[in-house]
Amino acid sequence: MGLLTFVKVGEVTNLSDARYCAGMGVDLLGFNVVEGTIGYVDPEKFKEITGWIAGVSYCAELGDHYPSDRLIESFKNANIAFIESKDIHALKNIVGFEKIFRISIQDEIDLIEAGKMNTDSLTNTDYVLIHSENELLVDQLDLLATNISKSTPVIRSYGLDSDSVQTLNKRVFFGIALKGSEEIKPGYKDFDELADILEELEED
Repeated sequence: MGLLTFVKVGEVTNLSDARYCAGMGVDLLGFNVVEGTIGYVDPEKFKEITGWIAGVSYCAELGDHYPSDRLIESFKNANIAFIESKDIHALKNIVGFEKIFRISIQDEIDLIEAGKMNTDSLTNTDYVLIHSENELLVDQLDLLATNISKSTPVIRSYGLDSDSVQTLNKRVFFGIALKGSEEIKPGYKDFDELADILEELEED
């Protein structure tokens, strides 16, 4: 089974999400590795979850945390291939990983600041992930994504549902990013929203 575009599912905290996504053909699973923050997955839990799945790559999600050399080394030992950060400076000196620069946009001010980026400012990133929960900005975000995609592959993490993924502009978007959710109780999950989108992306 495969999907029609690259798909990252982030904020994974449980085996149910991980196994379901891997089974659906998701490319990349992201885990919050910043201790003391909501959704943090410690190394033991990460090992426990990933020990049950195969065929998918892993991403360390740093938020705006600046990683230590020791933390970076632990990622290599855990077979983590991608690092995602909101801090482009944190990505600058990291080597040996695919790097995702996450841009979170919630209002017009954020959008203006993001629009100031140029090709030179993105030279240390492999992908740009654009995230927003502001449905009023979708058209403007598409314009931003179009400009960025001229130099760097863009992962869309806004305005996504089972309808919008059917018309995803592959000339602009390398793929999409979704997120996991907490279990109702161990082993029990509601996959409705995630499933609706992934099922639309299944190859015939």
